Amino acid sequence: MDAYAHFRPGEERLAARNSIAISWRKSKFEKTGDGSRLTHEGEAGVTPARFVNWVVLKNLATGEKLAFINTHYISGAWNGEHPERQERWRTHNAVVREVVAELLGRGLRVVLVGDFNRALSQDIPGMNHLSTAGVSGVPIDQIYVTRGIGTGPARATSR
Repeated sequence: MDAYAHFRPGEERLAARNSIAISWRKSKFEKTGDGSRLTHEGEAGVTPARFVNWVVLKNLATGEKLAFINTHYISGAWNGEHPERQERWRTHNAVVREVVAELLGRGLRVVLVGDFNRALSQDIPGMNHLSTAGVSGVPIDQIYVTRGIGTGPARATSR
């Protein structure tokens, strides 16, 4: 992983699996900004604290900047098991929308990825939901991009 740089806010208090890390190739991008917003504190036996994390990356070849957001919503809110978690899911979703709007407002292209823990394509202003090649319907892991970047489908690559 020496070829990659990483942004992992909260690593001093969170297990790696809960830190919502973002990694990028150091040979291709330089981080020029970052941020993190807590969506809600954790609750023992229910959920770890949840965050919306982002970096602003400058393409070293072109100088263009791109904001990349990663997040992981609370589980079980929409599968019929824990409807009491829906309010936390909605709060998280409001923070995601605020962060996207702020970054778009800076004139940045935005890529949003995450485990949404809900099989629902959302209408996020200024963004396109990308379908996933080879997957029918909407998976819980989703990708959104600024309109004009692309319309999908997203495809897995080897690197």
